[in-house]
Amino acid sequence: MTSAVQARYITYRLDATRLRLILEHPELVGSRTDIGEQLEQAQADIVELRAEYGPQTDDSLGLTDPFEQEALWLVAAPYLDERFRDLIARANDNLLHHYVDGALCQRVLIGPQRASYHAVTALVRPDGLLHRRGLVRFARTEVHPNPLHYEIVPHADVVGALCGDRVLSTPLTVLSAHTGVALHHRLDRLSRSQARLPNVAAALEAVIGAWEPQRELEGSCVLLSGRPGCGRATHAHAAAARSGRAIIEVHSAALSPHDRPASELLDALCRESVVHGDVVVLRDAGSLLAPDQPWAPRLRALLARWPALVVCCVEDGDRLHSAMVGGVRLRLQLDWPNAPQARAVLLEETLGQSRVAALRDIDRHRLSALSPHQMEHVGHLLDAFEQRAPGTDKDLERGLETAFHSQLLADTGGLAAVSQPKLKLDELVLPAETLDQVEHVIAAVRNRAQVLHGWGLSQRIRRGIGICCLFDGDPGTGKTLSAEVIAGELGLQLLRIDLSNIVDKYVGETEKHLTRIFEKAQPETSILLFDEADALFSKRTEVKSSNDHYANMSINVLLQLIEAYEGVSVLTTNLKQSLDPAFERRIMFKIEFPMPEAEERERLWRHLLPEGIPTEEELDFEALGEVEMSGGSIKNAILRAAYGCAHDGRTLHTDALLEAAWREAAASGRLVRQDVEFDR
Repeated sequence: MTSAVQARYITYRLDATRLRLILEHPELVGSRTDIGEQLEQAQADIVELRAEYGPQTDDSLGLTDPFEQEALWLVAAPYLDERFRDLIARANDNLLHHYVDGALCQRVLIGPQRASYHAVTALVRPDGLLHRRGLVRFARTEVHPNPLHYEIVPHADVVGALCGDRVLSTPLTVLSAHTGVALHHRLDRLSRSQARLPNVAAALEAVIGAWEPQRELEGSCVLLSGRPGCGRATHAHAAAARSGRAIIEVHSAALSPHDRPASELLDALCRESVVHGDVVVLRDAGSLLAPDQPWAPRLRALLARWPALVVCCVEDGDRLHSAMVGGVRLRLQLDWPNAPQARAVLLEETLGQSRVAALRDIDRHRLSALSPHQMEHVGHLLDAFEQRAPGTDKDLERGLETAFHSQLLADTGGLAAVSQPKLKLDELVLPAETLDQVEHVIAAVRNRAQVLHGWGLSQRIRRGIGICCLFDGDPGTGKTLSAEVIAGELGLQLLRIDLSNIVDKYVGETEKHLTRIFEKAQPETSILLFDEADALFSKRTEVKSSNDHYANMSINVLLQLIEAYEGVSVLTTNLKQSLDPAFERRIMFKIEFPMPEAEERERLWRHLLPEGIPTEEELDFEALGEVEMSGGSIKNAILRAAYGCAHDGRTLHTDALLEAAWREAAASGRLVRQDVEFDR
């Protein structure tokens, strides 16, 4: 409705309401006949305007009889124009009684040519039609215990709707201030391509298209299950838009901790769904509908009262409270498109053909492995980056790295450090057997898609198809560096799990953190690194206290997550004997990183000291290799010696390196031969 038409329509409606009130006291302005004629003209203007503009002047809110709509305008009048309060007080013969109640509605609306006593009373009682439809609430007054004298108060969103505006009611407005409830009104431009699965889209459209809240006897729940980012909410938005429905979307986690009781907020959501014909979308509703939560019975009771349509987005459609079983009208399972061609089409739809064509193969592969939601997130980040720094393909690559990093950081919520290693195999100085096993890991990851999908092994082997590696060895032997090299060789991101944030003293929080890590990690684009894994993967103990019970729960959850994860995970430890034996079966590659022998130590010294470094003499690498220490200690010794030489105003020399090496070896608890210097 244009602003001019809207203003005229509201004026005609309020004029008609004012004249009906004046008819109660015609002596205020003139004869009853004159007022009646003016009222007839106002009603004719309303009919004419509605005939000309049709749906643009639809203010029915589900009310079918004209006198029902007149009653609603009468109730809303003092909230649209404060001057009505004086007129209402005069009509009530009480200057303090300046609000609309059931008795006033009876006097104004009942008449020979109008509505019957029974019809009006059934409309304006506390249990009447206006209240049942969620349009008004009743405020009881101590002065008048008679229900017909309760103040009739329209909801804020109803007043807005009469003026052609769509606003949220007070409870949801408060919620919006805290959590950002998104009201998406008439999403007409949402393209059909956003509905990735045609069967799902068609089923959703059928349910939403057939839903008529004023004719339904009770509400319905649609259950959309699937992994985060698979497009559950997007499908709901698209189906609603094509059915001409708006969406009220709220994250379920916002309902529980809020000051207002969750049941009140759920009630407000269901009421607005009925009043305005909007579809409610509850994101991450699994926490609400779980068997051990109290919210599912409350939602079921609300759906019995309100014929609302609620779309619940969950991960596991089978983990549902028994109270909701009978209330679920439709169950749909969504998943990411797995076929390479489907993913390529999805990528072009999300980022655009020209941008995808400019990508390197490795970046195209990484992007194709993302969920639809993550693709869109990366696309938005790229848009922002290109607006700030438009340029060459190199700039596009740099923007992609920034977008990948930002997206993954947001997904993991600070539970992991994200990096993009650039290291290659020639950075590793390891025994031949150990290096060979590391190369086997890289080869397994490179050929995983062909083996599992091309050869069809995934059809028979459905669990434990991820590549889990255990790197066992003393500190500084190259375990973490090897994980970085694997990521660098494969072009994958490395998610280094921050154990200090994972482990939580509160019951159940550790399991939640672990679950989030495995859910948000993208198997095709990232490697999970659990450094010092024995802190998480330790042996389960005999239950002698509640602490033992909850510690074992964390390990059980971790066992399940590791087995279900389809990507690459690396566990490093120097306490292999502390790991729970149940992990043995789930580990594909068990690689031992021994302390380097003299030959490897000499190679490490040569590798870590660049050719151009200033020295006083030719360095004796053979002598340096004689000191028993790990690669990590050699790195520390080089830095220690270099800092000391720089402080003394000298360049690097063998004696300084040997002294630093002895100190490092002694600090790590190893016996050292300080007579090496004299043998030289």
